[in-house]
Amino acid sequence: EELLRILSQREAELELSREERRDKDAAISFLKTRIVTMQNQSRASSDRGDEPPGQPSLAEWAAAPSGDLRRPAEVSDRELRLEAELRRQQEQNRRLQVQLERTHAEAEALGARLQEANHEI
Repeated sequence: EELLRILSQREAELELSREERRDKDAAISFLKTRIVTMQNQSRASSDRGDEPPGQPSLAEWAAAPSGDLRRPAEVSDRELRLEAELRRQQEQNRRLQVQLERTHAEAEALGARLQEANHEI
């Protein structure tokens, strides 16, 4: 009976870890989409010539020799923040995956112990 309770508890923890993993994956997907959207908006803006005076277009920036032109600070800052958040989410996903695998292994071990106890009875 105690083994059943522990197994049930571990399965609930495992399901919670899976849900957290799905949520984190969705957050990463959202951030990736957001980065691409911002890059596309920047590209469209530069194609229309909407940059502030003195700011190079994205095409000029990409074609320029390294160090000749600087990306607009706002775009760079946003990308850096989004990339940092993406790295944080990926690290959190990695930790959750390790926890999920550990919990899964514990649940399997408890299940095996439960089966052994049932065979002994």
